[in-house]
Amino acid sequence: MGTFKVKQTQNEIELTGGNRPILYSVRGIDLPELTDMSFAVWHVLPFAMRDGADIHIDGPVDQMVLDNAQLMTRTWEMWRPREFRSLRITALPAQVNTNPRSGDLSMVSGGVDSTFMLLDRGRRETPSVGLQVQGMEYSFKANEQFERAMNHLQPLLDDLNYTRLTVRSNLAKLSRGYHSYSSVLAGYAFMFRSVFERAYFAADLTWEQDFVHFPWPLNHVTNRYFQGSDFSCIAVNEHVTRAEKVERIASDPLALSCISFCKDKDIRPKNCGKCIKCMRTKVLFAGMTGAVPAGVFLDDSPPKVTTKDIAGGEQAFIVDLYQRAKDKGYLDRVPGLEASMKSLQARAALRARIRRFIGK
Repeated sequence: MGTFKVKQTQNEIELTGGNRPILYSVRGIDLPELTDMSFAVWHVLPFAMRDGADIHIDGPVDQMVLDNAQLMTRTWEMWRPREFRSLRITALPAQVNTNPRSGDLSMVSGGVDSTFMLLDRGRRETPSVGLQVQGMEYSFKANEQFERAMNHLQPLLDDLNYTRLTVRSNLAKLSRGYHSYSSVLAGYAFMFRSVFERAYFAADLTWEQDFVHFPWPLNHVTNRYFQGSDFSCIAVNEHVTRAEKVERIASDPLALSCISFCKDKDIRPKNCGKCIKCMRTKVLFAGMTGAVPAGVFLDDSPPKVTTKDIAGGEQAFIVDLYQRAKDKGYLDRVPGLEASMKSLQARAALRARIRRFIGK
């Protein structure tokens, strides 16, 4: 069993017990003394699941979080028994939270999903708070780049009446793997359970799309687990596809000027227009609005879709776009989209005929 301890010095937190300390630095509020260490459970969980080592948090943790975290390990072991192990998670008894709490926290990155979430929630009547993490999309050491990203997003946050909260952490160096993203998000949110009443993050896929890429790290099964007895990290916009989100963003000039999704670390928060995420988003813009918006991409050359895109890792996004672009009459605005879809379906029909012939 691995025992993990949390040490807090005002806004600086250290989580020890693994191969190296996990460090956190909070900016934007005066963080009160942590009375619940649930965040540590979610952040330790991904690498503990790799080797099946039981976890003990040497601090108080909400029992509901312990139960849900254990359910998380059992679920991933069921889905991927060769990669993950279920395990036992224990902690000291939870304490009653006596800190006054108000409002909510929104996880923001500047990407398509979180930008749509902000627009969908609309301008806040009273200031809300957006949490941006250095150590996820941006490296723990990429201070200047993260500063540029914050400045890039700031006009939209100002317009929608959000103040900013940031956490800088080296967690990503220790908690890697496709399964870890959701619990990493939840852990950062749960750091602030003594300040806010709840937290929100943007769903990645719809229910239907989950089945295409199962088990996607942000999925409708495990998204339900991020609940405690008095605090939850809640997925929103679970019924909205990426294509629909892009269409909404395209109608808002300010959101367009602040959006950032590029995979090229040297260019972000600008968008190169050539990487797989930029090309996918170009395709979505063209198919949903009829054009690639000016000023969003450094390379604004028209996108193209191939059969490989539809049958590969982009399937859920591209097939959804095909259906919607077809309804809108915009199939011709995305070169290759209709031809690739028909080619894919023709190949499937041919294979089915061959199987029937062989069966005879």
